[in-house]
Order: sequence, then structure tokens, then C-alpha cells
Amino acid sequence: MGTSSNDELSVNATSGNRRLSEDVSLSGRATSDQNSVAQPSAVLDVKAEYVGVTSVNLTWTVNDTASNSYRYRIEVRNGPSINNETSNNTETEITGLTPGTPYTFTVFAVAADGETEGEGTSISLYTSK
Repeated sequence: MGTSSNDELSVNATSGNRRLSEDVSLSGRATSDQNSVAQPSAVLDVKAEYVGVTSVNLTWTVNDTASNSYRYRIEVRNGPSINNETSNNTETEITGLTPGTPYTFTVFAVAADGETEGEGTSISLYTSK
């Protein structure tokens, strides 16, 4: 339920014997359900189709009819180091990895607004030596 810019909110407060009345305009702060974005479904079944010395090929699924409009954010974690990659498909190749190193890859579906994310799913593995 949204409010229009000409709606007003009346605030009445009582303090001791004094009464204060103030009009507060809600213009510019109104939101509408029409602007809300549905949260994408969780990413499922993340798999490493290939694990190489410096690269990994990942695939995943999303059980959602809108999944073809999603982008995907892949968080690449190596200890305290975190990098983010993106993909327009339910598969990607992550390159530039260090041989024999543990990584955690977490994949998130991102809605068309570029900000709303679904629940991520992770896979942990070592790159080859």
C-alpha cells in the first residue's frame, strides 16, 4: 500500500499541560508495492564440473520460472580474501586461482534490479596442484 505525496500525517503529543500538534509531509518518502522486487529463489545444487590448477567450472540450478532474467553473483573466498564474479547463465568459469589452494564459492541469484539477492549456496574445494 503506497502513499501519495499529498498525504499528511498529524502528530499529537501531550507533555504536562502543553499539547503540541505538528503536520509532517510524507512527500518523497512514499513507497509503492508496484516498485517492490520479488526476492529470487535460492540457488540449488552447485557443482564443480571441472577443477583445474588455476580455474574451476561451476554449474548450478534455480527452481524459479523467472530464473532466465536473473544474473548470478559468485563470491570467491580464499581465507580472508573475497572476490565477486558475475554470470548471466547458470554456469561459469572462475579463472586466476592459485594452485593447490582451498576456495569456497557461493552463488547467489540476483533479481533484475541488480540488488535483490536470493539465498546463496556454497561449495568448497581445492584447486589442483
